Amino acid sequence: MVGGWSTIKNMSDPHIAEIGEFAISEHNKETNSRLAFNRVIKGKIQVVAGSNYKLVVEAKDGNKVGKYEAVVWEKVWENFLKLTSFMSLKIEELLVLVNCNGEQFVIMMKWLLFVSIFFVISDGLLVRSCTRFDFVLC
Repeated sequence: MVGGWSTIKNMSDPHIAEIGEFAISEHNKETNSRLAFNRVIKGKIQVVAGSNYKLVVEAKDGNKVGKYEAVVWEKVWENFLKLTSFMSLKIEELLVLVNCNGEQFVIMMKWLLFVSIFFVISDGLLVRSCTRFDFVLC
């Protein structure tokens, strides 16, 4: 589907690994980091003027293995690749503004459980149980 995101079904495609490796390499150049690419865990593709790849990649930073979301824009006919977005998926490091039943508060996110009711857990303690909620990353 043009414009919409579709799940990449063949995660063993070598081209997907190349895109993931490119994302890590470009991030390292831009930030003077030393992440080492391990693998692409999952991904989506969006057909635009070329293709956008939204990948969850696993990389090693020293002794720690982390997950990152990278978005790479590719135009094959121009031999063009550009890293347009890169972020850590370490949820424990994210601050989140939660609107819970009309009350707002900022927490350091440890766990998000989506069942029929939304539970926010910070530092191992149940903070709120919400029936109506929304949240944004700070």
